[in-house]
Amino acid sequence: ERTVHETDEELVVYNAEEHDVPGEIFVKTILSPNGTRYVVSSQGIGGIFPVDLTQDGGSQGTDSAAASWTYTVDHAITGAELDTTVDPTDSPHDWQRPTVGQMQEATKGYAHYSLTGVLTLGWINEMVDQEACEESG
Repeated sequence: ERTVHETDEELVVYNAEEHDVPGEIFVKTILSPNGTRYVVSSQGIGGIFPVDLTQDGGSQGTDSAAASWTYTVDHAITGAELDTTVDPTDSPHDWQRPTVGQMQEATKGYAHYSLTGVLTLGWINEMVDQEACEESG
């Protein structure tokens, strides 16, 4: 990692091979005069990218317990395995599940790397497993 400081901007170049992404990843953090921080990235760190998910643990949930699926996360473009046994509801991930009920496992999602290089799932395609309502008669 190398860092170049330019007045109120910071340019960080990460070695992308450490994150299984081809090429270098450029992240530019820009501080506006009012102190707002903006992050612009070329790929990966700070930027969103598609992932493929394979369920590798957990359960679908019940009428009294939340689902607990965990996943192997692969980069959808390169096919590189990024992490295993990822619980998308644990920090630093942003996914939330219902507190009870069955869920269908995810197969796709979007992720990003934090500025410290931590893989973070932001969205996955888990769905509530629901049944049709009984007909009243």
